[in-house]
Amino acid sequence: PLGSQENPDVAHNAVDDNFLVVWQDSRENEWDIYGQIVLTTGIPLHDNFVIRNEAHSLVEPAVAHSTISNTFMVVWADEDEGDIEAQRVTAAGALTGAALNVEAITSTQPAIAYNPAANQYLVVYAREVSPLFNDIYGRLVGADNAFVGAAFAISDEAHNQANPAIAYDATSGEYLVVWYGGRDFAGAGGTLAGQRVAATGP
Repeated sequence: PLGSQENPDVAHNAVDDNFLVVWQDSRENEWDIYGQIVLTTGIPLHDNFVIRNEAHSLVEPAVAHSTISNTFMVVWADEDEGDIEAQRVTAAGALTGAALNVEAITSTQPAIAYNPAANQYLVVYAREVSPLFNDIYGRLVGADNAFVGAAFAISDEAHNQANPAIAYDATSGEYLVVWYGGRDFAGAGGTLAGQRVAATGP
């Protein structure tokens, strides 16, 4: 395709044994979110498709798959409006349900993980506190496209925190969220930090 394709992410569909690859794409002269179903042989299942196309700059997509619902959840940041948005995608690559506004306060760098026991996702992101500082926040979203409670702070220390990543442990029934933090231990500069989060959130 024309334009630039950047910031890819991928999730495996264990039900159908294929993948959904997502990325930000500038073929329409602004950043939109695109997807492609890919077989385990590496062959695309069909043409790539638009997940979200707005007159805004949509960036930093992330994706996870629900084995119970056999649907994907794609999240991204809207640089113009400053929010975190999400869209369900079927196993066949069709959009289903309305797009969600996960976080309306200026936020970036979303990541997502899936909890099969509850058939829910935890979306994490860096939420702006000031022009120089972010906190790490999260919000639970059901695979049915319904929010499970409000957004909550995972780390709101008095320094900049950014670039969260997340995974779910089905054995312990909890998430691990990690991020880059601005804490300075003995002049060592920035550090990595982490927080365990219960499957039910805070």
